Amino acid sequence: MQHDDDEEDDTFGFDESINEYKDWLRELIRDEDSRDLHDDFRNDTIETYTEWLREEGKLREISAYQAYINSRRPTAAQEESNDSSESPPSEWPSHARKKKKQTEGGKEVGRGTLKGLAAMAKRMKTQQKKLKVDFSPNLGGPCGDNRRTFVDEVVMFMRLNTPLIGVRFWKDVKPNVKSAIIEKVMDAWDIEDNPETREKILKIAHERYKGWRATLSATYRAYPTYEMRMKNLPKDIDIVEWHYLNMYFGSRKFKKVSRRNSSNRQQVKVLHVMGSKPFSQCSWEKRDPETGVEPGQMELFKTTHSKQGEWSSEMSQSIYNAAARKLSLEESDDSGEQESRCTSVPTAKEDLVFQDAYKETTGTKSTKSHGKGYLSNPTKNQLLKERIKEQEREVQILKEQLAKAAADKEADKASLKAEIMEEMKAMMTQNMR
Repeated sequence: MQHDDDEEDDTFGFDESINEYKDWLRELIRDEDSRDLHDDFRNDTIETYTEWLREEGKLREISAYQAYINSRRPTAAQEESNDSSESPPSEWPSHARKKKKQTEGGKEVGRGTLKGLAAMAKRMKTQQKKLKVDFSPNLGGPCGDNRRTFVDEVVMFMRLNTPLIGVRFWKDVKPNVKSAIIEKVMDAWDIEDNPETREKILKIAHERYKGWRATLSATYRAYPTYEMRMKNLPKDIDIVEWHYLNMYFGSRKFKKVSRRNSSNRQQVKVLHVMGSKPFSQCSWEKRDPETGVEPGQMELFKTTHSKQGEWSSEMSQSIYNAAARKLSLEESDDSGEQESRCTSVPTAKEDLVFQDAYKETTGTKSTKSHGKGYLSNPTKNQLLKERIKEQEREVQILKEQLAKAAADKEADKASLKAEIMEEMKAMMTQNMR
């Protein structure tokens, strides 16, 4: 199998093709071309890139691949061999898309890539235009019965609007595209419209956009040649998008970043066992049925990093054991077992001890909170509010200190005055004798 850093890809001119398109696009924008071509939304980029391919004389060849795909009927033998990929099963990238098996009627078996159907079905069943979703007060992520439906619909709006062409990272997506995703989600769901909710929507969209591109990158690596990749177009991707991604994933710049990221992932030693279920949903499911209080960070970490008594990794177990020892030392007067402590009402002290143990055990220098999922990180607005509250607390403490100092001063003056009066009385009594 050829890997994506092989010479075959570099000789194809992938870097040059991408640079030529970017130069053409910049000229188009600068000259205010009358063809009304844009590169904001996904459909805009498909139309614009198609026009560039037409001008370069490359569109006919790419369209031929689409014609081939349209006329193709996979056989059972092709399905069993991952649709004619020459990659052995052991080398097939774990996140790469595989062709799904079909029934005799041509219907695909298994869950597809299309999102949002569950939300439509629920709205029809409940006759409600807007569905409700809860957010975990501890971790910030969506939770409850409609959690998966909510996330799926965020993903649907993200994929419909966010471009794959001309974008390297989520930060490259234009603000008007991100705003459109937020507005569509807000229109479809009964959730509070505030900066925190909007940031959560964008965090979910950001995380799933990275996953979407990672899946497409893995699919690119699953096939050894450009021709095979183009013939195996991923579902819900336009043929010109797939051509662009072939250019991008084959570029030297992307390969360099990809190798570095792969190396970093191999060094990750703290692994959870929750699959696609977010920590916020797990925390919500583990809440106290009477009080509604969600578990503390230690209990949540144990739940998300172990299964049937087996830890996901030695590092995960070491973190938990270190936190348990630290907590036991700090609460030496507590004779209860660690297990009973973890199932009690969580305290801020326990959470701080766990975070300290995590950082000491792993050696991480990151200041963010660990073991709680990506949505637990505070939003910018929440950070601002926390800073304001902290400043208010500091001002209040200063006021109390000043008031105490003034009270102590008055008390000292009163005490001194009383002492002087006592001495004067004593002297007068002495003189009278």
